[in-house]
Amino acid sequence: MNNSLINFILGVNPDIIHKYVIIAPCWLPDSVGVKATLISKKTCELWECKVADIDVTYIVPGVGACGCADIVMSLKETKCKYALFIGSAGALSKGISIGDIAFPSEIICAEGASRFLYNNIENDLFGRKYHVDSIVLNSICKIEKMYEDYKVNIHYGLGISVESIISQYKHINKMIGYGCSFIDMESSAFLAASECAGIKSAIAYCISDNVMQEEPLYLVSEEKLAYRKQIRKEIFPNIIYSFVKGESNIENQ
Repeated sequence: MNNSLINFILGVNPDIIHKYVIIAPCWLPDSVGVKATLISKKTCELWECKVADIDVTYIVPGVGACGCADIVMSLKETKCKYALFIGSAGALSKGISIGDIAFPSEIICAEGASRFLYNNIENDLFGRKYHVDSIVLNSICKIEKMYEDYKVNIHYGLGISVESIISQYKHINKMIGYGCSFIDMESSAFLAASECAGIKSAIAYCISDNVMQEEPLYLVSEEKLAYRKQIRKEIFPNIIYSFVKGESNIENQ
């Protein structure tokens, strides 16, 4: 891959990217309790931070599948070996509350960015399932006692990534019919690019809304929004810690 193109996408020399990378479409580091230094603010925001005395790169690509895929594909030419996607997701199943934590094991592709990652762009990937890395997933799931302390429920299962906020609602029943419990806009492209780049990756969501409980994104109360932000800031530092240096240290597996 052209180094000049990678520099353009990342906004920095690829050599400064670390082994562990966090991808957060729109969450700044301080919103998840991470102290970080801004390194670049060009096509994406790139931050440098330390977690458990380990250097970590934190990237905010913005909302949408394309930017996320480009960032992860660029990481192929860096020292990155592990990536964690953190972000908001809507719920498509009853019993999932705003502020709950979700660790999807698979994501259905319902976006078009991922087909550009492959040689044949005429190959329609709609409906393809992408899997998270089981070892990375197990690493970030080992803090369940903390969730109990916060009375936050943990959910696992199938997600789906779409390309529209407005138009998604007329297709919700179809997505529920696929067996999906979570919906977002970047995760399938994140996993597709991770697969192409050879990066071991997993996903952690904080639930932002639930159409099945008559709480779509545009009707969530300010009180529940504030609660979700509190949960995000207090719990996600521990998820990030477990990703980098959890009880079952990834490097030892």
